[in-house]
Amino acid sequence: MLLVGTAAVALCAVYPRGARLAPLPVAWIPDTLQQGAAAIVVLGPDTGATGDETVLAVTGTLAGEPLRFERGRDGRFRALGAIPVTAGGTIPIPLRVLRRGGDTLHQFPRAPVKGGAFATERLRLPARFVTPPDSLRERLEEERRTIREALARAAATPRLWRRAFEEPLPLSVTGAFGTRREINRTTQSRHLGVDLDGRTGTPVKAANRGVAVVAGPFYYQGNAVYLDHGSGLLTSYLHLSRVLVSVGDTVEGGQVIGLVGATGRVTGPHLHWTAYFGRVLFDPLSLLWPEVAALAAQW
Repeated sequence: MLLVGTAAVALCAVYPRGARLAPLPVAWIPDTLQQGAAAIVVLGPDTGATGDETVLAVTGTLAGEPLRFERGRDGRFRALGAIPVTAGGTIPIPLRVLRRGGDTLHQFPRAPVKGGAFATERLRLPARFVTPPDSLRERLEEERRTIREALARAAATPRLWRRAFEEPLPLSVTGAFGTRREINRTTQSRHLGVDLDGRTGTPVKAANRGVAVVAGPFYYQGNAVYLDHGSGLLTSYLHLSRVLVSVGDTVEGGQVIGLVGATGRVTGPHLHWTAYFGRVLFDPLSLLWPEVAALAAQW
């Protein structure tokens, strides 16, 4: 895995003994991050550090979401995160480095972000999907609450995946991530997942090891499964004809968790696949990048 894009950093720290410790080298992968895609942040190694200067832990945030750094076999600290689809030309990555002697070093790199080439799609949908009746208001709020709570719980789950991610269906993409949607000529939205073509009844596989935190029917999402993979990462699988797991089940990567369907707000059978880093939705296809596969091999 190529480590490029090492950033110059500004630092602000308090050193009880008056020592001036060097900041850790910082890099990100890819070297120019992409709107709406996975991102890997790399620190170190702390070459030449001994005794009290040895790094014990690294914390930080990306897009306001906590990064979960782990030390690799080569001494570097790595964390997987994601870039919001609306991110600007650069994004801050505030970091905190804890040394064995108790010193804390704060580093504030900014990483370049490349804009995405997102298309515009015009759709016509039944009015009941665009403006649901008032009688559904309580149900819809309860469904939103269920998903918000599942996302919040994912922040405390340790990393469960140990190998590369895989596609839940063969990659025949019918709806790209980030597409701007004009619905019935007036309503504007953005497609924050990937639609994969599939016939009703086709098996849908878990992209990686995780725990089912949501499994059941929803008004918009149809029959849905949300998997918590730990370290703030969650994927969801929507519009299923059948759900084959229950809340609390631990599933392995490649395990069948449901069948393709056309439930919820859809016009035909397909799988809507999404990925979350905390509250940030990003393109799940970026989880299939070789750099992410290499990340799993480093830990």
